[in-house]
Amino acid sequence: MRLTWLLRSGFMWALAGLVFIGMGTYNAVATWLEPILKNYGEAGAAGNLIAIMTVAGIAGAAVLPAWVARRDRRRTMLVAAVTASVVVFTAVALRHDVVWIGAWFVVEGFLLMASLPVVLDWSELRAGAQRHGEAAGFLLMAGNLGGLVLPGLLQLLLGSSALPLLLLAGAGAVGIPISLRLPIRGEPRV
Repeated sequence: MRLTWLLRSGFMWALAGLVFIGMGTYNAVATWLEPILKNYGEAGAAGNLIAIMTVAGIAGAAVLPAWVARRDRRRTMLVAAVTASVVVFTAVALRHDVVWIGAWFVVEGFLLMASLPVVLDWSELRAGAQRHGEAAGFLLMAGNLGGLVLPGLLQLLLGSSALPLLLLAGAGAVGIPISLRLPIRGEPRV
């Protein structure tokens, strides 16, 4: 099976970059939130906050992808998700009470976790029926790599109170220009 089409596709690489950031962000939060919150005296709330983010993400993944696909607003959704990451993690770095963090994590989970089905749907439209498995595998490998790299980088910053959160905001900021490179509409190209 030839994968040159995949390696030459700027579109698929852009999606891979976004999945790298998204899965990396979620894994970093799920892995290191407790020691981050320990810096603020709120370590005991980490499990509940991760659960809140995850439940909001499940709700978002149940509702948003179909809505976005019907309106062909995939790029808008992905831009919103990475922009939300910048805002959410900056807000949490600036203020540390549990209710504040929980409210922001609802937003983050709702948008972040809904992004993966949007990306996979869009990649299938672009790759076509014959190659969508290759595209999905490529994107999920990128996500798993992000799930290793971002938590690893974040671990290096755990001695600081705000830097780990600002790293996650920075990852979202990197995703903004990547998402803006995507086409406004998701018409298929087989």
